[in-house]
Amino acid sequence: MLKKYLISSFLLVFLSNCTAQYKVVGKYESFNEVFIGTVDSNLLTGTSAIKVETVPSKMKCQGSSKITYIPAISYIVPVCKGQKGIATLICSLTGKVETEFTVTSCTSGYGTGFDKQGRMFAFTFGLKEEEAKIEIERLMSEVKNKPKLPIYEPEKVRKKK
Repeated sequence: MLKKYLISSFLLVFLSNCTAQYKVVGKYESFNEVFIGTVDSNLLTGTSAIKVETVPSKMKCQGSSKITYIPAISYIVPVCKGQKGIATLICSLTGKVETEFTVTSCTSGYGTGFDKQGRMFAFTFGLKEEEAKIEIERLMSEVKNKPKLPIYEPEKVRKKK
């Protein structure tokens, strides 16, 4: 009985420590929109839940990601570097967004994606709070002179007609 309890306790502790939350930041390549959000990752399953908001439009996006490629060496030596994955987000103003990413550690990496109009953006994840603040400031100054993200707003179009 004690043995079962110890095994169960060990598994519970092990599995609960296989989650991580970290920052994700990014920007549209041709517009003044910057992404800021969080990734809640389950390192054991290679999946995560993602929530972001953009500045200045305050567009909200949420979705999930999964690892789609694990280098063969990872089965021998437990490393995450080199893994690849995909993420799909649904955004309040632009709809579905598809991304691909590359992992540089178990909790960090980078990637690119496209919204349904084919507009490209790039992102980085796995930043600590202070690193994220610095990166956000850098991205905001980099995109400040770019045009606003054109957003289809059906209610405004209907009112004009």
